Amino acid sequence: MKSIMVTMILLATIGVSSAQGPVATNGYWVVVSNVSQPKDASVKFYDLANHLIYEEHVTGVQLDLSKRKTLKKLNRSLQSALVAWNTSKEFMKDKGLVAVEFEGHPNW
Repeated sequence: MKSIMVTMILLATIGVSSAQGPVATNGYWVVVSNVSQPKDASVKFYDLANHLIYEEHVTGVQLDLSKRKTLKKLNRSLQSALVAWNTSKEFMKDKGLVAVEFEGHPNW
């Protein structure tokens, strides 16, 4: 009986942890979009000290934040922005870090 309870708790824990999705650990991103223009968005990246480190306006791509691939691509772009920020400590804008990740994919 005790082993069944332990097994159920372990399975419940595994189910919860796998449902969370990809998470960036050394910064975060914010996507600002408009319902009337779903293929235009502004993506902003911040470090853990809440400094705006990068901003890019993306056109022609609808970012579907419910898709795991989209989250992974945004996290990769965040990592690239953080590397550039740690090198130069200068805010950057519209350098194509996000566009490169979503190139050729109209609905991510």
